[in-house]
Amino acid sequence: MAGDARREALLGLLEPRAAERGLDVVDIEVSGARGSALVRVYLDHVDPDEGPIDLEELSSASRWISSLMDETDPIQGAYTLEVSSPGLERPLRREGDYERFLGRSARVRMAGYEGRRNYTGTIQGIEEGALVLDVDGERRLLPLEGIARARLVANLDDL
Repeated sequence: MAGDARREALLGLLEPRAAERGLDVVDIEVSGARGSALVRVYLDHVDPDEGPIDLEELSSASRWISSLMDETDPIQGAYTLEVSSPGLERPLRREGDYERFLGRSARVRMAGYEGRRNYTGTIQGIEEGALVLDVDGERRLLPLEGIARARLVANLDDL
């Protein structure tokens, strides 16, 4: 199973279980080959008012994720599991992520997009399947399906 397929399978497996616990699977990274895969799971609270996820919650999540993966065996062979918070420059992968972080700065990389591929600007919202980003005072509409990668830009004022 290719990396993207393994990632999607893990998202489908973990997202419902995380939601039951009030957690959000921010992202999953799968790298390496069979027998030596590295699986990184980034978690946060669904409710932003709960503050950042803490070490005790991550430790607990690591246990239930490991048990679930042992039961279902979505990664063939040996793997290393890492469970952590998404950090200040958290990935943005769903429409709801952009809505949650309105007004925050983001770095966006487009895949197969005509013209410029990299954008940094302020998230203004979502319109008709596109991310609205203010880039140096210019309003840009970036099709959601064309976004290869997006992350928040760390801002010490947000701490």
